[in-house]
Amino acid sequence: MYSSEGQARRKQARKRSLRVVNEHSEPVFNAAWASWDAFRTEPNRDVQMLRYRADIDGLRALAVLGVVIFHLQIGVLHGGYSGVDIFFVISGYLISRTIYEEILESRFSIAEFYVRRARRILPGFFSVIILTSIIACLTLYPSELTAYAKSAIASALFSANIYFYSALNYFSPNATEIPLLHLWSLGVEEQFYIFFPLIAVASMRPGKIWLHIAIAGTLVSSLAASQAYLYIDPTNSFYLLHSRAFELLIGSIIALPTFPTIRNSLASAATAFAGLVAISMSFLLYDDTIRFPGMAALLPCIGAACIIIGCKQQNPISNLLSVKPLNIIGRISYSLYLVHWPLIVFANRFYPDADIYNRAIAIFIASLLLAWINYTIVEQPFRKVKPQWKSFKLLGISAASLGCVIAISGFVAVNDGFPRKASTRTANALAMLQYNPAHDYLSRTCFLDPDQPPLESDRAGCLPDPTKKTVMLWGDSHAIHLYGGLKPLLAERGYSLGALTASVCAPILDEDVIGRPFCSASNDQDFAIIKQLHPSILILSAGWNYTVPSVMESLKKTVTKLTDLGLKVVVLGEAPTYKQRVPLLVIKRIEAGTTEMSSGHDLDLQKIIGSEEAVSAALKGTSAKYISVYQAACPKGVCPMANAEEIPYHYDNVHLTPAGSRYYAKEILPQILR
Repeated sequence: MYSSEGQARRKQARKRSLRVVNEHSEPVFNAAWASWDAFRTEPNRDVQMLRYRADIDGLRALAVLGVVIFHLQIGVLHGGYSGVDIFFVISGYLISRTIYEEILESRFSIAEFYVRRARRILPGFFSVIILTSIIACLTLYPSELTAYAKSAIASALFSANIYFYSALNYFSPNATEIPLLHLWSLGVEEQFYIFFPLIAVASMRPGKIWLHIAIAGTLVSSLAASQAYLYIDPTNSFYLLHSRAFELLIGSIIALPTFPTIRNSLASAATAFAGLVAISMSFLLYDDTIRFPGMAALLPCIGAACIIIGCKQQNPISNLLSVKPLNIIGRISYSLYLVHWPLIVFANRFYPDADIYNRAIAIFIASLLLAWINYTIVEQPFRKVKPQWKSFKLLGISAASLGCVIAISGFVAVNDGFPRKASTRTANALAMLQYNPAHDYLSRTCFLDPDQPPLESDRAGCLPDPTKKTVMLWGDSHAIHLYGGLKPLLAERGYSLGALTASVCAPILDEDVIGRPFCSASNDQDFAIIKQLHPSILILSAGWNYTVPSVMESLKKTVTKLTDLGLKVVVLGEAPTYKQRVPLLVIKRIEAGTTEMSSGHDLDLQKIIGSEEAVSAALKGTSAKYISVYQAACPKGVCPMANAEEIPYHYDNVHLTPAGSRYYAKEILPQILR
């Protein structure tokens, strides 16, 4: 009896000791590893992981509101684009914790996993892409419809990110004209879930520690790649999986069963508050001058992770995120993300003259309404109904549905958007919608592409004939688009014209350009060439980033360096900027039966005037001559949009066609030579 009682007491003591260890050693690294095997037998932990988290829906709401408000371009939340990164963290957390649990319980099925993904993603996706495609077919012109169809195919293959990375370039339409552009993020996410479950299963077979090593190693590699590509190929860093995977993996890490749980209520509240501050900072302080994603993406991602970790216990932040309005928006966040961007694109197309704030309010309300309808009528029924079909049948139906989207879109693309016989008046304008300026811009020689290091380009053919009076164009696309018009006019007057230009690289020394990693080196090389060549006239032209004071100050310093060399420097203002692509404006006028091809109200006067005032002010105190292209070419504030043959002067909202180049060159040349 004594022996049995002693054994019982010792057993109880061991239980108490184990309980103390479990309560206080989770933050310790080694104990965290040891807790892996205990995960399945810890009921409270399972309940905690499986329970509904209203605060996560609130976090979803913050993410989607940041993205939508940023896309509405109303001058607030310049860093709202980081909401996408918050979504990635949330997704990584929620999906990974389910995968871990099912693997530990030996019930994980790849087929079942993809069935759940299909039921979660595809219904809303199909409803939005069908409606968007109908509007596209009714409103887009053949060349636009062809491009749309190709993007629809890529979206249905969950490779929209790869498509837009490979297809978009400086000469592509503006982002606000591509209805399915936002689906790039869906491509990243679904590509991640092709590989992650397989990695999780494979890593746990030799030992559970290998899962941690695989996740940590992949996360660090992805983050390093994302940061490195910002200085080599920023578009790669933005769109492709290997540069975005670390964001989803942050969610996967905090979902690990061994990840420490914060048990102290004050510490959990502080963690959640720190996360909210981090997200707020990314929304309010980030803008288009931030190199993103890379290391900068850690701020919103870690902020989201802190909120998820800190709000496991109820605290003021979890209560805030659980309020009814945020909860509702969080639940419809997927549909809201899907519908808001096509609405913005088509609203900009149909109502370019609308007040920006009134249009934004209307789009926001319409987005909420459509998202709620899509969530209620489409998303929820497919998620709640438990069909009797087996997994392979559901996957087959999903594949067949995606195949229909691909087949129909492919038929549209193969038939070039079903071009209808154009009237003789609209033919020229329609042709300019497909205009590719690469040949006229002397692309990759005199006009460097974003991926072109200057030392790898041959600039010899871009220099003027030194036996004649020489004129040099230096700048970006706003310089090279004048080359075709100026060259013959200058030749008639005995001048030889050269051009040293690069995509989005204003002719400003010692100034980095986000998204164009080779600008600084290119400008340094061009400055050395100009210094050696010493042209008779040096013309500087660019899409001036006039809203940044440091850029204007650097412009003044650059001009001063040039004039100190004895160069005659002419600085051109930007060509008039329109609210919409000019070929579309010309077609609208033709279809309305008018022959008037001039406009003042279609101009973006705020941008034109802001640029002119900032650049002319920056040049005060220098000997450079400033020429307002707008005033020279647009008498009384009315700008011609096309010539007598109704060929548009612009192929987008600012860049010149060959006809436009000839017209603008004729108008500004007298002032250049005066």
